[in-house]
Amino acid sequence: SSSSPGTMSGWDNGSSNVSYTSFLLMGFPGLNESRALLVLPSLNLCLMIISANVLVIHTVLVHRSLHQPMYLLVAVLLTVDICAATTVMPAMLFSFSTHFNRISLARCLVQMFCIYFLIVFDCNILLVMALDHFVAVCYPLRYPEIVTSQLLTGLLGVAAARSTCIVAPVVGLASRVRFCRSDVIHHFACEHMALMKLSCGDISLNKTVGLTLRIVNRVLDMLLLGVSYSRIIRAAFQMSSGGAHSKALNTCGSHLLVIFTVYTSSMSSSIVYRVARSASQDVHNLLSAFYLLLPCLVNPVIYGARTKEIRQHLATLFQRAQPQIPTSYLLYMTIIFANTLIICTVTAPGILHQSMYMLITLLLAINICTAIVVMPKMLEDFVPFTSPISWQGCLAQIFFTYFTLLLDYNLFQAIALAHYAAICHPLGYTDLMTSSHLLGIPAILALTWTQVCWTAVIRHFTCEYTALLNITCRDFTFNNPLNLAMWLITVPFDLTLLESSYTCIIYAAFQISSEGAQVKALNTCGSHLLVILNIYLSGLSTSIVFQTVSQNVKNLLSGIYLLLPGALNPLIYGVRTRKIWQHAEKILCGKEATQEAGEKTRRLQNLTVEGKSP
Repeated sequence: SSSSPGTMSGWDNGSSNVSYTSFLLMGFPGLNESRALLVLPSLNLCLMIISANVLVIHTVLVHRSLHQPMYLLVAVLLTVDICAATTVMPAMLFSFSTHFNRISLARCLVQMFCIYFLIVFDCNILLVMALDHFVAVCYPLRYPEIVTSQLLTGLLGVAAARSTCIVAPVVGLASRVRFCRSDVIHHFACEHMALMKLSCGDISLNKTVGLTLRIVNRVLDMLLLGVSYSRIIRAAFQMSSGGAHSKALNTCGSHLLVIFTVYTSSMSSSIVYRVARSASQDVHNLLSAFYLLLPCLVNPVIYGARTKEIRQHLATLFQRAQPQIPTSYLLYMTIIFANTLIICTVTAPGILHQSMYMLITLLLAINICTAIVVMPKMLEDFVPFTSPISWQGCLAQIFFTYFTLLLDYNLFQAIALAHYAAICHPLGYTDLMTSSHLLGIPAILALTWTQVCWTAVIRHFTCEYTALLNITCRDFTFNNPLNLAMWLITVPFDLTLLESSYTCIIYAAFQISSEGAQVKALNTCGSHLLVILNIYLSGLSTSIVFQTVSQNVKNLLSGIYLLLPGALNPLIYGVRTRKIWQHAEKILCGKEATQEAGEKTRRLQNLTVEGKSP
């Protein structure tokens, strides 16, 4: 047996048979180099889907008046929509790049299973909702005793089991197929037929099983839905009260609109795929995107706009929401996106896998963690009806906020040491900066203890240490000196180490005879010094003016101190570090993936024709 590393495996049985074990996802291949322009619209679509669904789910969960089976099933349906979007969209975004669009066969099959499982589960939840509406309209007096939480849990369990039984055979058969035609999937996700096009064996069984399961599942679903809603509509028209009559039909109207959206998008995609063979692959991909993502986008709009109780709570929420939300949300998304872009650039296979760049990646990952710890609760604080944070949750937030900040400071020491080793001891750099040393450098942890009593309001957007102490009803004279002592020990110690390191680095840089190497050394350290200046100046300025300003100014300074490094660090390293900038530009404006994929396919075809094993 022979195999090409990481790409294909082959069996020598007298003929040259190969099977790819990893693939390139090529979303909308007809656009070629312009595919990179789809990244921002797709990212915006992903954020819209998640935001809209989360908003309705949050509304249902926060208000006790909506803790009824019908609304809870809506929340479950929208949760499945979020899962479907987060399964499809990352792969779609990566398929538009040139470095992150490779996916292993195992991951491809897992993604295929998740996509189809969630689609079928979505349809099964619609069946459960139809049953709920049937009982509510046809047997209103017995509704509370029939539709219990135990029944709903059992029905959702049956729905999940049914979805698994439908999808598992299709994915199981796909895992047994050999893929030797090409290693390029002309799709933005591991869609079943897009993958089967790459097979080189008999896949008639796969097609038959897939089509049979789909037809049987769809026909059974439509029959059950038809019987349920015909009974519901008949019962609604028999009601004597005009108000109850219109309410029943309006409730079912929302659900029927969702059913129409889901099944119409699915059937149109299937019909075009089988009938319009001459349509381009981009058209098929666009229909698949509608089929997979349109319900995720439309469902929260339908339930939010047409369901009276949800609509009223959403209207109150928007009326009382503060104007800081859009700005804060944009900042949050910017921090996540910018840091993730640089991390993906550095960790792309075989590009920037050096100690200095990996430490930068770790620093930016910590920036993301800080934003995730601080910003969701900040955004929640800007709207009414927010759920209170528990005492344990508050302590956990304090710990993780200060832990990530102190880990940031310790990583500065690690990066300074990496620069020192690279410039002052360049010949021994690779021996000094091993992975075991790097793992040991940022291992200093800190935990802040405080004794406070619970109170209703913390006048801060997060569980900040001083803000929490201000509402204590116990003696905290020990906490302030302890906190001050910790900062006085930590900050001067860090600054002393950084000053010593960079004094030696700058001295060694000026001793370098080559002017080009000297400029390169100073430029590399310049980015890091700019990041250090950013975080220490924001921290020191906050500490100095903290006691003399209003609470709103204190909160603004805390926001700058906690979030400004997360926003600026990826910008500094992305713009000032030439290698990162070049590779990031290549990812965003890539021009190589299509050519590379085509060359690989042609090479494989030539080798197969010549009877050679790759």
